Amino acid sequence: MIDSTSIEIKIDAGKKFLSIGASMQRLSLPHICGAKYLFLSIVVFSVFLGNATYCYGQITRKEVVSANLDYYTLKSSSDAEKGKIQEFENKVLEEKKLKKEMQQNANKERLAAAGKFVKRGLDDIRLSVLEETRYEDNLYRTHDNQVNAFITTVDVGMAYTPRIPWRKGHTSAALSFNAGPSTHVTTRRTFAKVKGGFKFALAHKRNKYDFAVNYGISKDYSTANEIKTGAILPESLIEYFRQEYGARIYMDWKNLPTEISYSNQASTYEKRYKSSDTITHTASITNYFNLFPKTRFLFSYDYEVDKYPKRVEVDSFANTFWWGIRGKISPKINGLTKFGYKFSKVETGENLETETVKTQLDYQMLNRLVHIIDIERNISVTSLEDETWARTNKFGLSSLYSPIFSERMKFGLDATYTDYEYSSGRKDDLYEWGVHSDYIFKNQLSLSLGYRYTHNSSSIKSSTYSAQAISLKVKKEF
Repeated sequence: MIDSTSIEIKIDAGKKFLSIGASMQRLSLPHICGAKYLFLSIVVFSVFLGNATYCYGQITRKEVVSANLDYYTLKSSSDAEKGKIQEFENKVLEEKKLKKEMQQNANKERLAAAGKFVKRGLDDIRLSVLEETRYEDNLYRTHDNQVNAFITTVDVGMAYTPRIPWRKGHTSAALSFNAGPSTHVTTRRTFAKVKGGFKFALAHKRNKYDFAVNYGISKDYSTANEIKTGAILPESLIEYFRQEYGARIYMDWKNLPTEISYSNQASTYEKRYKSSDTITHTASITNYFNLFPKTRFLFSYDYEVDKYPKRVEVDSFANTFWWGIRGKISPKINGLTKFGYKFSKVETGENLETETVKTQLDYQMLNRLVHIIDIERNISVTSLEDETWARTNKFGLSSLYSPIFSERMKFGLDATYTDYEYSSGRKDDLYEWGVHSDYIFKNQLSLSLGYRYTHNSSSIKSSTYSAQAISLKVKKEF
């Protein structure tokens, strides 16, 4: 029987030291032996448990440290990867942003360039509207039974002159178009005719070479008496188309500047006057000699072929030799004057020869007064369908004056005399003179008032006539 028991156990893990103290009171031997066995069992178990706990603690601490090291290593690696991913994503975003900005800037530049191109294109376009009211006392140019008429014409035009950039040389172009109706109101009837035209020109100059091409087509009308002598229906206006095209090349060689040109002109009349159709081909070569810096002496040769598609044995060809002066003839006179001789041969075998003259001179008499002289002598194709050719002598003088009190106003006067000698022996003397006044307003609006008198004296009585016309023109440009 154990009355009281006190046990102290001290375990030193490092030195493996065990100290046990016990005090027992009134114990019997069996009980003491049982207690010893129990006590030894407890000691052995405690030692085993302590060693196991120590070993487990050592192993677990290494694992924890290793696990922590792996964790922090993995965490550091993960953070680095996340940093790289974030840096890559930021770089991608920056590139996308930069690309977007570049695209926006490119779009802005394209829009600006397109806007500049459109603006420059619009600046190169000129629109115009012309309204003309004219009174004529002899609309059909007849000797008897004159018909007067009020004619109102509305013409809408467009001119395009683009500025063409060229790395070498200078290139220019011009495109124009106009069309509109002419309403005729007479005492007998009211009718309308449509007039219009299209023109294109292109030129290029580089160093000492100059090249140009042109094309044009127009629709107009003339009186029957201007198409056929003794027309069956003299009181009518005959419509026709006129087509022109050509090319020119100029070579500014030092010792012998040369110009070569070709032109074609074709007139096509309405069905009942088809025999008036004509086609004219002209090829020319001109050589210049520099007399002075602004004055040149010239020699020229022209080869001309005239054809009548709807007539037989009336086609002709001609050779013309010219000499003259072009440029500044005197301090106040500038222009062209040339003289020549023309040899023509008709398909029937008829030979024609004549002296030729062509003069177009500007005489600057005063700062505000200019005179223009126009003289011509030639044998050429005529529009009369019952004639083959016409020898003409033309003398013209016109003047243009700008008054001191207004730079926007101009006065003009012109007078022309032309005598015609036709293949049939018919002779005409045509007298024309006119006066006009023009005023240009600030807003591209112009006003013109004019008067014109025409008298034709012919060896054929029915072709003799007089006509007067008064016109008022208003033109607006945009």
